[in-house]
Amino acid sequence: MSERHRVETALRTELEEFFHRNDCSLPANLVEATAFLTTRQLLVETDVVAALPELIGASGPRLTALLISLDLVGAWVGLTRTAGRRLSPASEAMTQSLITTAHSMHAPTAHTD
Repeated sequence: MSERHRVETALRTELEEFFHRNDCSLPANLVEATAFLTTRQLLVETDVVAALPELIGASGPRLTALLISLDLVGAWVGLTRTAGRRLSPASEAMTQSLITTAHSMHAPTAHTD
């Protein structure tokens, strides 16, 4: 992978691994956007495809979902932050809530005999 194709998000990593597992090369014209409105505008105004949560694809009358199984893509949650900038108190609270929820989802369960 060249330097200009650096992995920036968890989803980007998962999509690159998906293409690799399926012996497909990555598209030549990659665009990575973390803002949904930007992604949606690109989908509506240009000839592109994007990996989006199923509910978002189903909610837009101008969007069409492709019936492609992406197996494990989207299994991770990533947090994109600005380098060298502190989170606001609200962002910090949300981040902590996500971490707490993730830990509770994967907490070991007690087994009884």
